Amino acid sequence: MAKSPSHLPQAPPPWSRTMLERERASFFDTRVTGRQECWEAVRLVCEMLRQGNVADAQGVLDAANLSVPQGRVAIDKGRHRHRGGVYDERGELYDVPLWVVADPQDVVEDEETAEAEKDFDGTASDSDNAAGEEEDDATAGQQRREEKGKGRAEDIGELLSVRCRLSNLGSDVVVEVGSKQKVTVLVRNIQQQIGPKRLRLVYLGRTLMEGKSLEELGWQQGHVINAMVFEGDEDILQPKQAASK
Repeated sequence: MAKSPSHLPQAPPPWSRTMLERERASFFDTRVTGRQECWEAVRLVCEMLRQGNVADAQGVLDAANLSVPQGRVAIDKGRHRHRGGVYDERGELYDVPLWVVADPQDVVEDEETAEAEKDFDGTASDSDNAAGEEEDDATAGQQRREEKGKGRAEDIGELLSVRCRLSNLGSDVVVEVGSKQKVTVLVRNIQQQIGPKRLRLVYLGRTLMEGKSLEELGWQQGHVINAMVFEGDEDILQPKQAASK
């Protein structure tokens, strides 16, 4: 069972949920060995496994030509260190600690910390109440703007040419999409070129949410988006032999 890591003297265990997510992001952002596209795939696999989505995790591994010889993404420590690990087709190891793949047993949820602070103070602060009222007003204003906008022609924003790298072929496709159009439109435009395959788009190691636009997600002109192409479903992570060095 995973435990909160103790490699940060200034942040001893147990870790809060916020700290755990921050350290997970830092782990992937600071990798200097291996290939960047493989690390992006491993990052996505870890997210899927934490969500219990084993079938899509297997699909990402297959799409990125990654193998898990022992059937375990995380590497055990100590005498069982030979167990686990992700390898690319050249046999290079992508070493992922267990706390990145699974939640530590002693992780403290942020709600628990908030409740403890609230119990200590007795009530929520006036600033919290004011912030809540402002948020309600902003939501109401947004709803009114959306209602006024109904019936108008869709504003797709600036027309962008987006280069997407296909995981199954290693080649690129260039598609057009409006800067204000949702990622679902980008997915649809890619499918028009490669056929009706399941896709998951990844940019800078993070899955692009299909309900948001590239503008909202911070995509920059000229950057390549990785398109994970799923050929089929798998029920479990299939152990495969890593390529010999």
